Amino acid sequence: MEAENMNTEQQEICRIGPDARIEGTVDSARAVRLEGTVVGKVCGGGQVTLCEGGVVEGEVKCGEFVCEGTVKGNVVAKKSVLKAGAVIEGFLETVCLEVAAGAVIEKGLKLKTNVEIKGQKDYGERNSEQ
Repeated sequence: MEAENMNTEQQEICRIGPDARIEGTVDSARAVRLEGTVVGKVCGGGQVTLCEGGVVEGEVKCGEFVCEGTVKGNVVAKKSVLKAGAVIEGFLETVCLEVAAGAVIEKGLKLKTNVEIKGQKDYGERNSEQ
């Protein structure tokens, strides 16, 4: 049963591979794993993971942001995990923050009691219809 659940979860990840370059908006109700480059906005209803070598040239808005790559823009997330090597060249606005040695936030940090993820579709409504 546990292996079955893992396969279902793995299938529900939107993956952008290391050789991919997307120009525009990436908007997903499911988890997003970015290994390549996105030039534009990234919105995620679940977790957005920016892997080592991954780049976002734009804004990131999501429920949970895990970063080992580079964001050339601002990040708004309810929970943020910055691993060693993470670089955010803009502002980070978050409720919960976990930072490893070697992570960089260049312009500033706002720790808040709540953040609204504006501009993102209503994922709760969409998920209840499935």
